[in-house]
Amino acid sequence: MTDSGTYARNVIKHFPPEVQHLYFGRVLARSEDGTRILAHATDYDELVDDLERRGVTDYVLDGMLAYHVPLPDVTAPPVVP
Repeated sequence: MTDSGTYARNVIKHFPPEVQHLYFGRVLARSEDGTRILAHATDYDELVDDLERRGVTDYVLDGMLAYHVPLPDVTAPPVVP
């Protein structure tokens, strides 16, 4: 299993905003390193049934994408009030 920091960076890198709309309202199963979406469905039961049917055993479940939330710009200096 990839460490959580690498996983998060891979998800951001391999899942840019321009493709996120394809998965709105879906639950996802990602590869353990966060580089691929292995399956998606409307609910977790359907998703896990699909993964089991295909014999996929190594995956990470990801929450439902209800809407796009922009990620903070971590390169920008912090805003001081």
